[in-house]
Amino acid sequence: MCMKRLLAPLILLFLGACQPSEVDRCIEANLYKNDYKNKKSVEFERHEILANFDFDIPQNERIQEWSNIRIDFLKSLNPLEEAIDDCVDSFIDEKDTESWLREKEIEALTDVQDYKNDKFFDSILYDSMTKELKDLIQQCSVKIKEEFKETDTSNAVEICNSQGIY
Repeated sequence: MCMKRLLAPLILLFLGACQPSEVDRCIEANLYKNDYKNKKSVEFERHEILANFDFDIPQNERIQEWSNIRIDFLKSLNPLEEAIDDCVDSFIDEKDTESWLREKEIEALTDVQDYKNDKFFDSILYDSMTKELKDLIQQCSVKIKEEFKETDTSNAVEICNSQGIY
């Protein structure tokens, strides 16, 4: 009988100890989330939709719309995602964009049997660039997340401490 009375509190104590503490939950809630890939996908989709209909839009409006899409994308980023975007942009800026595009066109041409089908060619070119960009985003995400980890955690701890959670 005595053993049963002792067993119940011990089980409750054990189960309670396995839960994350209030400070751990607070830190997790205040860390920056990396949703860069999804946000970049939305930006791509908006550009693709505009590209399919841009022949109906005057050039100055088209340029403005392309800029608006980029501005909306940049406004949606948190500091971690901004750092990833800077990494991606710096890599693209380092490369000679025109020669990179030419290289992608040549790769796409070697994959395409029917050179006359422009839509098919554009699709292959887009897929090729998208794959390389996805790889670049993954590399930058890993690199930046590692660099950001310590700063991000200390910022989250400060937020929790300012709320009285220690």
